Amino acid sequence: PDLVEAATNLGALLIDSGQIDDAIAVLRKAATLRKDQATLHANLALALAMKGGAEAEAARSFDEALKRAPKDAMVLLTYGQWLGKWKQNEQAVAKLKAARDAASGDLGVLASVGFELKNVGAFKDCIATLDQAIGQKDAAELRTYRALCKLGAEDKAGATTDLKAATTSDAKYGPAHFYLGGRYAEEGKRDLATKEYEAYLKLEPKGPLASKAEERIKILAKKK
Repeated sequence: PDLVEAATNLGALLIDSGQIDDAIAVLRKAATLRKDQATLHANLALALAMKGGAEAEAARSFDEALKRAPKDAMVLLTYGQWLGKWKQNEQAVAKLKAARDAASGDLGVLASVGFELKNVGAFKDCIATLDQAIGQKDAAELRTYRALCKLGAEDKAGATTDLKAATTSDAKYGPAHFYLGGRYAEEGKRDLATKEYEAYLKLEPKGPLASKAEERIKILAKKK
């Protein structure tokens, strides 16, 4: 019962398999034995957050984890993500920016931080974060994320530039075509917009944006 490392790993496995109540039981007991283990508190925080209805306890567990590992980028990122889901946007932005600073240039963390900053409406911080990520790897997905943040920041020209670059660098990345179609539609370039929506549907006929793409093609056809 006092093998805390085993309990920490078992809790993580239970979380991954969706057995949240069992994970909480294991991790909560272990946390009373070894309060100095950051990973233990972080896993408990995640389980509590996933269960729902225990936001205050989950936040305390995240805080306990960060007391022991204040520069753990993944804990900061995960905490920021959940704060965003809990509609605590100001606190979410603070944790996400701290995750960015602690990431030491880790591309995966930077991309995730940028995505979460977009979700909480921190568009300027999102752009700054994705600037760093794109500086390491100019990928279509990162360009598309940054374009959406630029749209949120009212930089429509910058968004169009990013989306064009995304479709040029990787013509098989569907979302870039969809959002570029939106930019062309807003600019009154109906033929180009239709072409981009059709490109998206060809790549992802059952994708999450497929129904919207089909609807917008129909609307554009009626305007001709």
